[in-house]
Amino acid sequence: MKIFPGLSKSPKPIPVTIVLDADVLYSYHRRNIILFFFQEGLFRVRWTDIILDEWTRNLVKNRPEKRDSIQNQEAKMRETFPGALVTGFEQHIADLELPDPGMIAMYWQQLSNVVLNT
Repeated sequence: MKIFPGLSKSPKPIPVTIVLDADVLYSYHRRNIILFFFQEGLFRVRWTDIILDEWTRNLVKNRPEKRDSIQNQEAKMRETFPGALVTGFEQHIADLELPDPGMIAMYWQQLSNVVLNT
């Protein structure tokens, strides 16, 4: 018995949206695996300028010899995934009293399904 006659196959599920925090982006291999799955359409990713700045600043602090490579990786991510950048959430930060109000404000703005944080 067909519940939906005329529907030949299951509809493609809407991928979840995942907010990638700086500590998730910090690991080269983790970052590349996540971005690969994003490119394959398994989920959507989101980040902010604040997150990208925190990631690159901390990585350069610990690996100063990799500064150029890190900056190139960030630029490539911005170029390849322009839709991942979230803006317009900053006005909500002052209203929140939480450990990381920037993350929560951005989550609220995007209504993402998951915040990935290690």
